[in-house]
Amino acid sequence: MLIIPQYSTKVVLKERAKEHRVKIFIGTSVESMESLADCVIVKGTSADGSVFTATSKYIVSADGVNGMLQKAAGFDFERTSVETNIMVTGELSLNADITIPAIIRNEKAVEIAVPLIKEHNQIRLAAWMASRPNIPVSTPFFLEEINGTLEAASGMDWKCYNFQMLYRFTNAAGTVTNYPKDRVFLGGAAHYHLPASGQGLNLGLQ
Repeated sequence: MLIIPQYSTKVVLKERAKEHRVKIFIGTSVESMESLADCVIVKGTSADGSVFTATSKYIVSADGVNGMLQKAAGFDFERTSVETNIMVTGELSLNADITIPAIIRNEKAVEIAVPLIKEHNQIRLAAWMASRPNIPVSTPFFLEEINGTLEAASGMDWKCYNFQMLYRFTNAAGTVTNYPKDRVFLGGAAHYHLPASGQGLNLGLQ
C-alpha cells in the first residue's frame, strides 16, 4: 500500500491547477446556487467577508456528500442507512515517538494513522475497538476513547492531544443516480462511504 500524506497531495493538486491557470480562493464560502437554462449563478462570502456573485456556464460540486451545491441542485441518492458506528476518527497531535504512517491490527483493535499537517506533528486517525463494535453515532466521543483504542491496538500510550476533530462514522454507503443535472456536475459530492484509505479522493481523481 502506498500512503501519501494529505499535505503532499495538496501540493501536487495545487501545482497541477496552476499549470492550467486555475484560480484557487481559500476561505471562500458558497451559500446559494441557481442553475438556469444558459448558466449557473453562485453567491457567497469571500475570506475577507465581502459578498460575491459569480456566473459560469457549468459548475462542479466537489464539496462532499453534505455539501450545499449538490443539495441545492436536488440530486437523488441511492443509499444505505446505518445508525451505529463501526469506527472512530480524529485529527490530532501526538506526543509519543511513533513512526507515521502506521497500520496496526490485532484481535483487540485496528488503527490507521497517516500524516496530516507536518509542521504541527498532526495526524489523522481511524480506529476500531472489538469491545465497542456498535456504538450509536449520537454517543458523545472524547479523546480518552481514541487513546484507549490506540493503546489496545499497539500496547502503548500515544499521548494524543490538541484534537481538531473527533467523530464516529458508519459503513453507510451510497451514490447519486445520475452525475450531471442541468448545468451541475458532481465530483466528490457524488458518493459517500467508509472514509478510510483515501477512497473519496481516489474516486474523485478517477
